Amino acid sequence: MKWLALVAVATCALQGAGCALTRKSAPVDVHYYSPAITADVQTTAQGPPRARVRLGRITTGSHLRYAIARRTSAVQLQLYELDRWTDTPDVYVQRSLEHALFEAKPIEQATSGGGIFLDVDVLAFEEVGSPPAGRVQLRYRLRDNESVLAADTVTIVRPSRSARLADVVVAIGSALDAATAQIAERVLVALERR
Repeated sequence: MKWLALVAVATCALQGAGCALTRKSAPVDVHYYSPAITADVQTTAQGPPRARVRLGRITTGSHLRYAIARRTSAVQLQLYELDRWTDTPDVYVQRSLEHALFEAKPIEQATSGGGIFLDVDVLAFEEVGSPPAGRVQLRYRLRDNESVLAADTVTIVRPSRSARLADVVVAIGSALDAATAQIAERVLVALERR
């Protein structure tokens, strides 16, 4: 008898859940964004390369993944639930660095062996509030196998044309290009002093 009562309760529970699972509801619209590399960095790589660098680790904080971040105060960040990057911010930083270093500067890209490495930490890749803007903050270390040759943090904030997220993404892309261009220039100067 207990077994029959248990089956009856389970059947009622499944029927109730079935109604909830088969109801029509509005689909969730997830929006995907990609900050285009504007390539406003002028190509000056003329003549033979004057330096050789290997792009090392590019790391991000655990909060900088696919969800787009919005800074609401100096100590608070919010992540959009339905607005996402098509790639993670470290991928965008790598692409922009490759352009700024190896296409726009006379720097040869090393792909194996020792030599000089450029490591980058992505500290901020976000929308900032009033007025709307895009902010990118990158910490870099230029190192060989024995010591750090140069290290610094570059922060760029670019205003957005409007508060629309699509315009903010363009501002983030512009800030990214400017930040990686600054890093490329500093890397070249550090290598020429060496």
